[in-house]
Amino acid sequence: MLTFLAFFTPRVRLLLLGLFALLLFVFKLLPQRAIAPSHFREQATASSQNAFDYTNQSFAVLIKATQQKMLARNYLRHYFSVWTNTNHIKSNEAIKQIELNLIQKFSKNPGWDDAGYPRTLQWIQRILGTMDMDHFPNRSIKAITVMATPLRVLPTIQPSFGPPDTAGEGYPFDNLQVSWVGANTPTLILHANLEGTWSLVLLSEGVGWVPSEALAQVDAAFIKTWQKKPFLTLINNKVPILSQDKNNVIVTELGSLFPYTRKNASTFSILMAVSDTRRHAVIKSATLKKLDAIPFPLRLTRNHMAILMNKLIGIPYGWGGLNGDYDCSLTLLTLFRPFGIWLPRNSAEQAKAGQFTDLSRFNSKQKLRTLQQHALPLLSLIDLPGHIMLYLGEKDQQTYVFHEVWGFHTETRAGVEGRAVIGSSVIMPITLPDHYSNIPKSLLDKVTGFTRVDLQSGAQIFCFQRM
Repeated sequence: MLTFLAFFTPRVRLLLLGLFALLLFVFKLLPQRAIAPSHFREQATASSQNAFDYTNQSFAVLIKATQQKMLARNYLRHYFSVWTNTNHIKSNEAIKQIELNLIQKFSKNPGWDDAGYPRTLQWIQRILGTMDMDHFPNRSIKAITVMATPLRVLPTIQPSFGPPDTAGEGYPFDNLQVSWVGANTPTLILHANLEGTWSLVLLSEGVGWVPSEALAQVDAAFIKTWQKKPFLTLINNKVPILSQDKNNVIVTELGSLFPYTRKNASTFSILMAVSDTRRHAVIKSATLKKLDAIPFPLRLTRNHMAILMNKLIGIPYGWGGLNGDYDCSLTLLTLFRPFGIWLPRNSAEQAKAGQFTDLSRFNSKQKLRTLQQHALPLLSLIDLPGHIMLYLGEKDQQTYVFHEVWGFHTETRAGVEGRAVIGSSVIMPITLPDHYSNIPKSLLDKVTGFTRVDLQSGAQIFCFQRM
């Protein structure tokens, strides 16, 4: 370029340089190329989806053993709080008011069904008419789940979606889905509907309705036997457990806890809970392979984090755990629980579960620099409106995150909105998507801050909302 300009007079050179600068400015104003939404998932997963590539194959511990034992004790204390009468999430009066507010909300707008047709007022009134809230609470029964089950806003398995013609409002965003609860989870039954087919339960992570058949009542002897044993934590997902008498089977979730009685070279002998004909819990013996479980808590190392991330990568997106799949906050909660680190259930509360650094007033370059300098890889949660991600650190001059994500908002030049769907948990650069005219903002553009996970006392924050 300089050699070329040498052939011209100083005045012409200035004119040519000015013209070149003008062309660069105009080029920046021109619309960037668009990406077909159907092709975006391919780009989002173009980076390595092996978590070991981001952890330096390191077995270095991330916290001291004594500190992790303390966190695990706090975790168990909270996990069993519905049985020990130490769960103070909300008073019965507050829970009743939450239910009444939900009744009012869905009475005004019952939503749409899974075929895209508006729900009728009669549909919602039939559900609300069975709730018997005038007599809340009509139960106070300690129980345990005997199967994996959805946790619902109202006593129905039927969905309520937003308007189907609005991007991000249809499937899989069922507004009646709270969470997904694994088999053999401690609960407290607060209320039952008139037919007794649904129960409103209190869990260590929140409140919601579950089918009554998923529950079995526990007594003091059961609780004592269950709690006095050491625990295993599942390190594989959707593991079936068959009782020793081969009469019962449950399917477990990664991070689930089970008491164990002994171990040998390849298996653990564990206790599992099933229901008898009176819906009372009965303890049975079963066997778990050592490939599927490990004594709780799993030691917090970079490689152990990578092992569990690899188990979660690719799991389909399910809002509120819809269909037993995961959303962003359930994914991170599941990732941390084998280590005895408690996280709240929704993304907004997870962002408060530690030391929060506000980045909302920073530009993208400032956000990226602050993350690189102050966020802890594998132990920092990155907050976006309605979303949460795990910071992995730097690799090949890129900053990477792990998250469960449905997709990105798209908008054509004509103003038509849509979604570029990913629909699963992925590892991707935080700068994606970038330079596409139909995807207005990258992940980094939307970041509002980051949180270092509380490793001192364990997060004691409870939530009633979904991510």
